[in-house]
Amino acid sequence: MAKYDYDKADLKGLGISAFMDQVKTRQKKIEAADAVHPQSVYNANRLAAGLHPDVLIGRISKVMDMGATKNYVIEPLKEAGCTEFPPFYTGQYASFEFDLGNSYTSRTYSITWAPKELSGPDCNSYMISVSDHGPGHMSEYIHNNWAEGTVVRFCAPLGRMFYEPLRDANNIMTLGIGGEGLPLAMAAANGIEEYNITAVSTAPSTEELMGIRPIFEATAARSQGRVVFVPVLLDGEAPGCEKGPVTAELIKKYITDTETGELKDTSFFVTGMETHVFAVVKELEKLGIPKRRIRTEIHGEHPDICADDEYPKDRAGKIFNLRIWFRDKYIDTVCPSDKTLQRAIEDANIHVQTHCRSGECGWCHSRIIKGEYYVPFGHDGRRQADRKFGWIHPCSTYPLSNIEMEVFPSL
Repeated sequence: MAKYDYDKADLKGLGISAFMDQVKTRQKKIEAADAVHPQSVYNANRLAAGLHPDVLIGRISKVMDMGATKNYVIEPLKEAGCTEFPPFYTGQYASFEFDLGNSYTSRTYSITWAPKELSGPDCNSYMISVSDHGPGHMSEYIHNNWAEGTVVRFCAPLGRMFYEPLRDANNIMTLGIGGEGLPLAMAAANGIEEYNITAVSTAPSTEELMGIRPIFEATAARSQGRVVFVPVLLDGEAPGCEKGPVTAELIKKYITDTETGELKDTSFFVTGMETHVFAVVKELEKLGIPKRRIRTEIHGEHPDICADDEYPKDRAGKIFNLRIWFRDKYIDTVCPSDKTLQRAIEDANIHVQTHCRSGECGWCHSRIIKGEYYVPFGHDGRRQADRKFGWIHPCSTYPLSNIEMEVFPSL
C-alpha cells in the first residue's frame, strides 16, 4: 500500500516563499481593517426582539366611555422608536407601568381586541378594558388620568390563558361567567383556530343570561358543529339551561365520548371571579383532570388575605419590619400583614419588575433570607426548588413576621 494516497505533483511545484510571508500578509490585513469589530445580530434574535420586546411605548388614540368601564385603544408611538406591537393570542394581557413619583408600580389588563381579525387603521393597535373598582385602586387613577394622547409604557403580550395546539388538546371547554368564553368560541366558529369547543357560561339570573345567550347561540349555529353552547343558570330555571353551580357531573356530561364512555382528552379554560375559578378547579380535580390541562385566569392580589381560610388569624392587623437587600445595600421599611411584600417594595421606591401580580409569571422572583410568610392557595406559582430554598414571588407573598429579603431590581 502506498504511503500517500494523493498526487504530490502539485505540492512539489510550490516553493516555501508563499508560506514564509503569511505573517506579514495577515498583519497588513489586520492594520487595514476597521478599528471597531463588525457587529451582527442573528435572525433568531431579531425575531425574538420583535415578538417579546422589553418594553412597548404607545399613545392612547381613542377612549370609549361605557360608564363604570372604559375601553382604551393604544397605538404604537413611532416617535419613541416603537413602530409596531407584537402579535398576541386571545386571552393574553398587557402589563402597564406607572411612575407615581414616590413609588413605582404596575397593573395588568387583558387585551380585548380579537387577534388575526384586525383590519383598517386599528390593524396594529391594542385595546384594553378598565373597570373602575373605586377609590384607592389603580383603575380610578387610569379613569381620571388617561385620555386621548396620553403616552403609556407597558409589556405585552403576556400570559398563558390562550389555546396552543402544541400544548392543548383538540377539544377544549371554557368555564366562565357571562360572555367570558366568547372570544375562544368565535375563533373556532370563524375558522381562525382548529379546535372543538364546549362553552359553559354561568349566569346568576335569566335576565343576564338573555344578554349573552343569543350571541353564543349564533356563534354555535355558524360553527358547523365545532362550538357547543351550554348555559348554566344559578338562580331559577329556563328551557335548555343546566342548573348551577358547575359540578364534576355537569362537566363529565359534556366531555364523555358517547361511543367509548370515557372522558375525552380536553383542555379547560376557567375564567371569572376567584371564588368561581377555585370552585371549578376543585370539581375538575374530582374527575382526575391533570394540571397541565387546566388554565386559569389570573386575578391579581388577593382581595382580603386576612379572610382567607388558611391564613393564621393571630397575625391579622399587625405591622412587620422589612429589610430589603438590593445591589449590596439595604433599605429598612415596614409591611402590614394584609399587604404583599411587592407593595412594600414599591412603596420603598425600588423598581422590581412584576407583571401578573398573581404569583404566576415569576418576573419578581426574590429570596427570603429570614422570616415567616404566607402564600394563599391558587397564587403559588413557584417551582418545588423555590419552595425548598426560600425563593418567593413577592407579588403574592404576605409577611407573618419580620422579614429580611433580597430583591433584584430592574436596571
